[in-house]
Amino acid sequence: MNGSDLLTFFNSNFFSAAFGALAGAFAATWLARRSEKERRLLDEVAACNVAIGQCAAIANVFVAIKRQRLKPMHDNYSAQFQSVLNAATANPPPPVLAITFDLQAMTPAWTSIDALNTILSNRILSAYEPAALGASVTQAVHNQRHVTDKRNELIEKYPGYTEEEKWSRYFGLPLASGHTDRSYPDLMHGLVIYTDDCIYFTTLLADVLIAHGERLAAELGASAPIVKKLDFSDVQRDGLMPDLTQYAAFERQFRPKKADMVVTM
Repeated sequence: MNGSDLLTFFNSNFFSAAFGALAGAFAATWLARRSEKERRLLDEVAACNVAIGQCAAIANVFVAIKRQRLKPMHDNYSAQFQSVLNAATANPPPPVLAITFDLQAMTPAWTSIDALNTILSNRILSAYEPAALGASVTQAVHNQRHVTDKRNELIEKYPGYTEEEKWSRYFGLPLASGHTDRSYPDLMHGLVIYTDDCIYFTTLLADVLIAHGERLAAELGASAPIVKKLDFSDVQRDGLMPDLTQYAAFERQFRPKKADMVVTM
C-alpha cells in the first residue's frame, strides 16, 4: 500500500468508524474504572465515619467509668494508703485509724469493639494504621475487662478474711505469716492503667481515621461526604485524658505533629 492508498484509507468511512468505536470503548472503560474507584473511595470514607463514631462510643464508655467510679475510688484508696503509712511511722501512733474498704464490684464494660474491628478489617483497606491501632484498642479493652473481672473475684473472698487479713491484703502489707499479698493493689493499678489505655487508643484511632478519611475525601473532590470530627476537650479539661508522655512511641508513629507539641511545650 503506497502513501496515497494509506491516505485514502485513513480518510475512509471505515477507518473513522473503527477509530470511533475504539475511542468509545476506551472512554467507556476509563469511565467505568473511574466510577469504580469513586465508589471504593466513597465506601471507605463512609466506613471511616462509622468507625469514628464507634471509637467515640468506646472512648465515652471508659471516660464514664473513670469519671464516675474509678477515679474517685482510686483517689480515695491512695489517700487511705497514705494514711496507713503515716500511722505506721507516727510516734505515738494514732489510737484509731478509720478506714472504709471499698469492696463494691464493678460492672465489666460492654463495647462495640467487634463491630469496630469488622469495619477496620473489611472496609478500610488503603492504609495500615487503622487496623494496627484497632489491635491496640482490642488488647486494651480485653486487659481492662480482665482486671475488672479479677478484682470482682477477689473481693468476693473478703468476707472470709479476718479483720487483720483484710487490712493486709487490701493495702498489700505483710500478713501475720510474713507473706505479702499484693493482688488487690496490683489490680487497682491495672484498672487505672488499662482504662487509660482504652481511652488513649480509641481517641488516637479516631484521630488517625479522621486524617485518613480527609485524605480520601480530598481525592474524591466535591462529591465526598463530610468526615466526622470528634471533640474531647471536656475530657481534657476535666483531667481525664491520659498523659500523652506515657505513650510517646505511639505519638511519634501516629501523631508526629502532636508529639512534637508535647515535647516542646
